[in-house]
Amino acid sequence: MAMQIPENWNFKNKSVADNFDNHVAEQLPWYHMAQNMAAHLLRSYLGNKSVLLDVGCSTGGITKSLKKTLSDRECYALSLDNSQEMIDNFDGYGDSVCCDAMSDEAIIEFDACCVFLTLMFLPVKDRFDFIQNLIDKANKGGVIIIVDKVEQIKGYLGTSISRMTLSNKLDGGANPKEILEKELSLCGAQRPIDSGLLEGLGFIKWFQAGDFAGWAYEKR
Repeated sequence: MAMQIPENWNFKNKSVADNFDNHVAEQLPWYHMAQNMAAHLLRSYLGNKSVLLDVGCSTGGITKSLKKTLSDRECYALSLDNSQEMIDNFDGYGDSVCCDAMSDEAIIEFDACCVFLTLMFLPVKDRFDFIQNLIDKANKGGVIIIVDKVEQIKGYLGTSISRMTLSNKLDGGANPKEILEKELSLCGAQRPIDSGLLEGLGFIKWFQAGDFAGWAYEKR
C-alpha cells in the first residue's frame, strides 16, 4: 500500500513509518548508495567491542548493513528515534530506543555515530548544541558521519540543482502528485542545514548528490 502523505509531515505517523523504506528509495534514488557508503565509513572505525550510535535511525538500515561487522567484532549498537512508529518497524541490529536525541542523556559515548537525514528535522536554534554534544561524546579516534539536505546554492545554479533533484525523483518512479504533496507537507517541518555550521566545527565533506551531502568528523 502506498504511503498516505500527511498534510503536515510527521514521522509519528503509521503510514509514513510502515511505508518509509519504499518511499525514501523512490523519492531519493541515491539513498541506498549513500547509506552503504556511510556504513562503509562507520565500519572503518568499529574495532573490537566498539560502540555504534545511530541517531534518527528510522527503520534501522544502517545497523542492518553493519550487522555482520557488529556481531563479529562484538560491538554494541544503539539506535535512537523519536518516533515510536519507526521503532515499531525497526529491522536493524542491536538495541533501539524511542527518545528525544536532543536531550544530553540520550547520547552515549561512542566510537562511531551516524546521523542520516535527521538534522534537517531538528530546530535550527538547537543544531549547534546537538552537534557539539556529539563531538563531546565521541571517543578519541572516533567518527561522526552526517548525511543531510543542504541549503540551496545561490543563483541559477542552485535552481538548476533543485530541478535536478525533482528530475531524479521522477526517474526513480515517484508520482508527480506525490512529489508535490510531499514538498508542501515538509513546509516548516524540514529546514535544510547550513553546511558552514558543520565545516566550521571541523567536518569534511565526502559526498554530494544534488541538494544532499555527507560529512565526516574525526575525534583527534
